[in-house]
Amino acid sequence: MLLLKFKGATSLLRQVNMCARTVISKKFVNLGNYKYMIILFWAATIIFTIVYAGILFYLLYALYAMISGAPFVPTSHEKVKKMIDMVDLKEHERFIDLGSGDGRLVLAATQHCKHATGVEISPLLYWTSRTQQLRKHIKNATFIRDTLWNIDLASYDVVSIYFIPHWMKKLEKKIKQEMKPGSRIISHAFTFPGWRYQKKDDTIYMYYV
Repeated sequence: MLLLKFKGATSLLRQVNMCARTVISKKFVNLGNYKYMIILFWAATIIFTIVYAGILFYLLYALYAMISGAPFVPTSHEKVKKMIDMVDLKEHERFIDLGSGDGRLVLAATQHCKHATGVEISPLLYWTSRTQQLRKHIKNATFIRDTLWNIDLASYDVVSIYFIPHWMKKLEKKIKQEMKPGSRIISHAFTFPGWRYQKKDDTIYMYYV
């Protein structure tokens, strides 16, 4: 019985070896040559390490973004248009998006206001925004890679936010302390717990300071 199992295992190993030779190509790598095996092993190790490190890096930033505000969820182009229409941007006004993601709302706002700013903590999303800006040759936009808590809102007329409820009270306090009376806040999906909105369209809410 043991002999039969051994023969079966040997046969299986031979089949695996033949398949490996077919996939890798006999001309490129000889599986009997340990030098090539070592090179392939370390090459695969390096590639997988880079991939997993990239995934881990992205997940850590996503977790940090969630803890500090909200995870990145792309806003549909339909929602972007609704937000722009509701807030009624003027040519002389300054707009800022706190947690600007891939920059789509900021770049859309530049068509209606003097200047639009996006604040984004993720380097990947920040560079995505910058790339889109350069590709579209938009000059009246600025992207800042930072946490929104470090941004002074005093010079802005309109603020856009997408924040989880846990941080809305703290953000409300910051807005009321820094922004001038008459400034407008447009919030997607979430509302301030103790602040009554003035306009609503589906899941979009607008507030006046």
